[in-house]
Amino acid sequence: MADNSNSNDDGEYARENARLREQLEQAELKAQQAEIKAQQAEIKAQQTEIKAQQAVVKAQKTADGSYWNRISTVFGKERATFVGAFDQYKDVRRDGFPKHYNELHNILVPGEGIEAELVELEGESLYSGAEESVVTFDTNGNPKQPAGTEGTKSHQKSYLKTIRGDNYDTTNKSKAHLIPNTDLCNEFWLLDLKLIVGISSESVEDPKNAMHHAARLHTNKLVFGMEHNHYFDTLLYGNILAIPLFHSMEDVGRWEYKEPYEILIVCDSSATYKQLGIIGNEDHVEGASGADVNNAAALLAEATRFLADSLKTNWCSFYNKAGSENDESENRKEVLKNMFGELKEGKVWVPTSDWGIEDDPKVYKVKFGILFDIPEAKKYIPDPLLLLIKAAVNLSAFHYRKNCKLRPACTSLSSEGGEPSEGPINIVTAVPEIRVVSDDESSVCSDLTSYDEDVRRP
Repeated sequence: MADNSNSNDDGEYARENARLREQLEQAELKAQQAEIKAQQAEIKAQQTEIKAQQAVVKAQKTADGSYWNRISTVFGKERATFVGAFDQYKDVRRDGFPKHYNELHNILVPGEGIEAELVELEGESLYSGAEESVVTFDTNGNPKQPAGTEGTKSHQKSYLKTIRGDNYDTTNKSKAHLIPNTDLCNEFWLLDLKLIVGISSESVEDPKNAMHHAARLHTNKLVFGMEHNHYFDTLLYGNILAIPLFHSMEDVGRWEYKEPYEILIVCDSSATYKQLGIIGNEDHVEGASGADVNNAAALLAEATRFLADSLKTNWCSFYNKAGSENDESENRKEVLKNMFGELKEGKVWVPTSDWGIEDDPKVYKVKFGILFDIPEAKKYIPDPLLLLIKAAVNLSAFHYRKNCKLRPACTSLSSEGGEPSEGPINIVTAVPEIRVVSDDESSVCSDLTSYDEDVRRP
């Protein structure tokens, strides 16, 4: 009996020891788990602090513009042949154009019988008010005040917004004209206007009146929340590219009035991004993808090729004859002469891009569908074909020089500007540098046997 009692005691003792060991192990495990949780909490706190610091740094960088990639780092470049691009794209709207151009089309070719919808489209006007009339110049190149505009306040609409998202009537307003609103420049844009409104006629009627109408169209303007002149037109202080995001030139040509789309914004420097004032966290702004940048580069390259071939093909018949007999107009023509000289070999600098799917190009896009989110506001969505042409012009100045680009531009002298121009100097009208032109180049139309023979030869 004693042996059985001792055995029972030993068994109970063993079980108790096992239970105690198990409790100890569980306690040690819980302690380890608690320590791991504490370490994880510390790591999470550190990560949160790092993210907060990164957010502060990003906010500082977006505020001063240094976060975003510049033109030179977003795009590569190569010399591409442009021969044939004019014929390839000159009919991009020949079979149909946005309906709000009907009146403008009738001014240029009244015999084609298109009924003008004097928009009155949904009771709205297509045009800005009289205070936004085209600026004209006298024979000495001095600006003349449009009749009936003295003392007129700027045209204001509560649903017109800048690309920053501000209401136009409460900010440093500045409407950038895509087709220039000065006679000194828009006379060189007639062939581009014909492209925009799908005109095939070689000759047109009343081109000056048509240019005045085109300049006043809402769809001919991109509204900035900054003084844009020397960043979007003369490019004295910086260079802004606003590139519509479409898959092809044909898609751009098929755009319909008020149809929303997105634009890619790329600037030449941190300072220009800072002036533009977009942070990147606005509701209507989104970080662009590598695919967006690749599409923009391909589209911009085609537009550049088209403009280069148009300039070369139509030099003797149009561009060399365009302009007025005053110094300012001759300065604008000099810009085209400089570019014409760069195109002699039939090649032009175009952008390239090979961003990967997972890459972050660190540029942003503006969504017009969100920016202009009510029907009344959509009439302010600019024509993407005009935006594309303007982007190609500005990029050509970046690839070559400010006084050598595919089309001339002038400082807007209308009442649409906001506060005075920012930058190292205060310039009202920018005069491009004048390059000495050789006798051979100045008489190129008499010396040139045939562009078709020289360049288009297989």
